[in-house]
Amino acid sequence: MSLKQKHALITGSSRGIGRGIALKLAGAGATIAIHHYQNEAAAKETLRRIKERGADGQTTTPTLIDNRATGHQGYPDIAADGGMLHALWWDTRNDPCYSATRPVGNCADRSTVPALDIYATSSNEDGASWAASTKVTDVMSNGNYEQFDNRSVPFGGDYLWITARCSFAYGTWTDWRNTVQGSDPREVTEDEDNATADVKQCRTFNATTGT
Repeated sequence: MSLKQKHALITGSSRGIGRGIALKLAGAGATIAIHHYQNEAAAKETLRRIKERGADGQTTTPTLIDNRATGHQGYPDIAADGGMLHALWWDTRNDPCYSATRPVGNCADRSTVPALDIYATSSNEDGASWAASTKVTDVMSNGNYEQFDNRSVPFGGDYLWITARCSFAYGTWTDWRNTVQGSDPREVTEDEDNATADVKQCRTFNATTGT
């Protein structure tokens, strides 16, 4: 299969499996963007081997698009169309209980609070520079609600999506604003989250059997 006139971005392609994938695609004629973090020498070696195969490419490193002193950022998604890049991600810069040593939305007293927002930005320079980030959500979510695995664990997941048409983008994400808080009848004495992660239950507790 020929990949001439096709372009491929291979993350972590300075060595190992990433390099192997880059060389395989280069052998099929693709132009390769070799993504690396710190090992520039290894990335240049991958580029040399690509050119040995008669293909072309370039090296590239990550770009920090929204540097923050506090908060966690994760699960980003990105879309590209018509020379524009759009990105969105989970962001906890507004977490009232933020600590680098505790999970998102977890306070020192072991309670949980809403801590998750969605932020987004765009670039019209192929990622060389990015616009100031914008808070997309108008309601902050508590991702600690116990809603999965028989309502015993939280899970927000990587349910972020963005799609774009030139300068316009649509995004979607998980939202907990309609979660109804309640008590968990399985907890004869309240658990460590001080009832702040429990949701309304569709069950009753049988004291005889303990189920």
